[in-house]
Amino acid sequence: MREKLAKNLFNIITKSLGVLQENGVFAFYVYLKSEKEKTIEKETINLLNKVFDKNMNCKLKDIREFTNNINTLLFAKSLIEKTLIYARYQAKSMSD
Repeated sequence: MREKLAKNLFNIITKSLGVLQENGVFAFYVYLKSEKEKTIEKETINLLNKVFDKNMNCKLKDIREFTNNINTLLFAKSLIEKTLIYARYQAKSMSD
């Protein structure tokens, strides 16, 4: 049971990471909303709120406004990407 959950988590993280790398931050959040993946969405919003001292919700309008500044956008993408990579390592270790 735990192994199946870990494998599912690994797959979701991998797909989310692929969308982020190929299409960017806004597409990443659109993908999470379309997949109804609340956990990753909520945790990345919490991360961005802490790092950038913001008070965003999980609304696409907030993400769109947040990504208006190119420096902020690139830093946020890098931060989310690294976080997802480490989360993927963690999920992989859970299934072994």
